Amino acid sequence: KMSTTKTIKYPSGLCINRTFDDSSETWAIDNQALSIAEFTLDIGNSSNCTLDNAPGETTQTVVVPSQQQNDEIHITKTLPWSFSARFSLSETPLSLEEQKKALDQFKVEWNEKVEASEKIFKKIPYEVLTQQQIADEMVKLGQNNFIDPHFPPRDTSLYNVVEDQYPFNFVIHWRRPHEFMDNPVVFEDDIDPNDIRQGSLGDCWFLSALSSLAERPAMVRRLFVTQKYNKEGIYQIRMCKNGEWVIVTVDDYIPCRYKGGPMFSRGAGNELWVMLVEKAYAKLHGSYQALSAGFTKHAMVDLSGC
Repeated sequence: KMSTTKTIKYPSGLCINRTFDDSSETWAIDNQALSIAEFTLDIGNSSNCTLDNAPGETTQTVVVPSQQQNDEIHITKTLPWSFSARFSLSETPLSLEEQKKALDQFKVEWNEKVEASEKIFKKIPYEVLTQQQIADEMVKLGQNNFIDPHFPPRDTSLYNVVEDQYPFNFVIHWRRPHEFMDNPVVFEDDIDPNDIRQGSLGDCWFLSALSSLAERPAMVRRLFVTQKYNKEGIYQIRMCKNGEWVIVTVDDYIPCRYKGGPMFSRGAGNELWVMLVEKAYAKLHGSYQALSAGFTKHAMVDLSGC
């Protein structure tokens, strides 16, 4: 028998795999998220199809703990059959303490890299260097990828750690684009306002301005000193702050779900431009959380200069 597998991936790290042929189906849930997943499959509109592990029923629910898999939903099809299914998927986050434990293995590596970056760029004014000059300095010192010591992959870039409590339900896993998408690019074909997707950050005011700007793609492109993806992860973006155009240098560490995709805004497919503009704007304001409230007209001035 020839079987076919179709996969649905969620940014959180959840994955649904449906494997089927002419006589059977298996639905498997792979939960790499830091949450407990509850999956319900409803085949009530099918005919001559039965749930092997729920005889006589038309729905089956499985609960999948974090970092585990479940493939207990098996369906037998008897000729002449027709198959139609609906499903629901919900997540209950683990406690923040449990989530933080899962990230401990990565934090040691991040801290070592950030400290190395701080030593390298402590005496080098990288904010006024070109992308190529920064890359050249990294080669001299044996560094593979750029980490911005002024806006590093740490909690200090997420929120004001001195005055505020941790503002999110999920811990942040800082990841580089090639770790969560295939063949990343800064721009893919045309720039479209509909490409902008808001995430778990309340910065709709900023994204509204960015969406308006995207009606004129050339105005978005002119923000990017760095127009192409680079493996060093060095990006320079123009912004108009307090009436003066400045160049903001950022690395390509993006706030993500644990082993998943971007937590905050993202573009369509494998485009980086939305994430990079948001990161540069967050750096200008001191943290991502600082973007959680604002006025669209102010963001428009910062992005357009007028």
